[in-house]
Amino acid sequence: MTRKVKALLVFCEGPHDVAFVRRLLKHCLGFTKVEWRFSEFPAPFNSLFRASVERHAARDLSLDMAHKFFLPDRVLQREDVIALVFNSGGKPKRQTIVDFLSDFLPLFEQATVFPDRADAVVTQARFLFLYDADAKGIEKVRKDVKTAFGSIDSEPWLIDDWQLDAADPTGAIAGDKALYVWSGKGGQGTLEDILMSVLCESKPELAKDVKQC
Repeated sequence: MTRKVKALLVFCEGPHDVAFVRRLLKHCLGFTKVEWRFSEFPAPFNSLFRASVERHAARDLSLDMAHKFFLPDRVLQREDVIALVFNSGGKPKRQTIVDFLSDFLPLFEQATVFPDRADAVVTQARFLFLYDADAKGIEKVRKDVKTAFGSIDSEPWLIDDWQLDAADPTGAIAGDKALYVWSGKGGQGTLEDILMSVLCESKPELAKDVKQC
């Protein structure tokens, strides 16, 4: 019998976010790292990732192109949940995520019917976007994300209004999508600003020469 699993797709702005999320999932939420071959992923990821590489290879694969596959940087698992953590390359490259979703969403809809010889199939998917507030501020980032992912292949996608987290206004949920905006004082800044503040407070001896302290 094909196992049913849930998937969390985390789209990070850069490598620092990926590293932080990986540690959070592992040390705070009990996820463990997995290193599967494409064929070992649950459907539809098993066929999606394979097709991505084959499509690029058909274009005369070069070493430079090998770094341009939109594949997860890290994959972790806890019981029947897998977390796929992507480095999207920053705000200017949101189209990369749109292109990925354009490939993924139709396959996800078909996966439970045609699992493509997989031992497991994704029956539920959730999507988390992580972005820095930078100088734009949290609200502007929310609006930009809503605009960028409002539709995929002309089909409505991120259509629900953001529901803010009362305990932490930097987080918001819209149906099966969520957004967390890294920000410092005044609703601006980056993940690095948050981490530096924590470092300055918890390990002042390590950060004593850093101007931000």
